[in-house]
Amino acid sequence: MTILKKSIKKYLKENPDPGDLSVFSHPGVIDAFFNPLLYINWYVHDSEELPYENFTVSYIGRYAKRPPISERRILYYGSIPGEEGTYVTFSYKPRRNVPVCNWTVPVEKFISLLIQHILPPNFRQVRHYGALANRVKAKYLRVMKKLFKKIKRVSRFSSWRYRQKAFKGKDPLLCPICGKKMQLAEAAFFSKLKGCLTYYHPP
Repeated sequence: MTILKKSIKKYLKENPDPGDLSVFSHPGVIDAFFNPLLYINWYVHDSEELPYENFTVSYIGRYAKRPPISERRILYYGSIPGEEGTYVTFSYKPRRNVPVCNWTVPVEKFISLLIQHILPPNFRQVRHYGALANRVKAKYLRVMKKLFKKIKRVSRFSSWRYRQKAFKGKDPLLCPICGKKMQLAEAAFFSKLKGCLTYYHPP
């Protein structure tokens, strides 16, 4: 923490326009931000250095971001006799314990299915990790079932709407005027990159 504070102070002196770090240029802000962090018990896992650059890149890449569909699921790309345009055939599994299905769509439709997974600006995607990681989830699930076998009833996860209703005493999704359920149609936020309001439309 001390080294980080010194680095920020040095950066502020050397750069007249520090950008997002300009908030630390105000007196007392940097101490008010970092001092509470000194009282937190940090757990740091310092593993051994990975041996090879290519292996390191491939190892980190698996956890950084995964595409919505793997390349091996794309079975065909090209034209179809009697049809105009280019088509893509890919395999997918709609639900658990259901055989894998194949779907042939125009290439424009295939691209639209992929780009809907691109997050809008300022949105963050958090993947499962720890006991919920795909690689070890099944193993830990068996262990947890043995540990909690005496529990007769596990409380179900309550939605945001239910929690707000229980906390405030009123349904946050009901219109105060007509009493009908509201749905998100559009969200607007200021984009520093574009310098103007940016609009998000939910799928």
